[in-house]
Amino acid sequence: METFRQKLKARVIGLAVVIIAMNLIYLVLLVSGDRLAFMPRMIPDGMKEFTMGAMSGLTLFLAIRLITTAVTLRSEEAVKSRYIRENDERKHMIQQKTGSLGFQIAGVGLGFAAVVAGFFDQTVFFTLIMSLLFLVLVKAALRLYFARKY
Repeated sequence: METFRQKLKARVIGLAVVIIAMNLIYLVLLVSGDRLAFMPRMIPDGMKEFTMGAMSGLTLFLAIRLITTAVTLRSEEAVKSRYIRENDERKHMIQQKTGSLGFQIAGVGLGFAAVVAGFFDQTVFFTLIMSLLFLVLVKAALRLYFARKY
């Protein structure tokens, strides 16, 4: 159980580092975005608000995961419950079949790449957002399929 607790602590630290790094990069792009664009003043005003919303949503998603993991570490019973839940064979098989971890990493990466691309090119931004939407829909469909199958 102690190794699982260490794994959860490492997860909390990793999520905190990812949240801080993403937000620092976003702030740098927000402050110097007009100077980084290929043609000055080509970034539409609506794009900044849209990327801010996407970044806020992504940060909120990661922060919720961080908080729930940190709260779990406070109680031995919660750690034990989480261990049982994460090591459930049926759920584990469904996650393997759907490629759950890969989908999560790709989703966060596409979301962040879309935010960064929003400062440079609208076409790339919307393409990445549509790719992210497709990824989410495929993951949901696979999860539903395998949850019913197994």
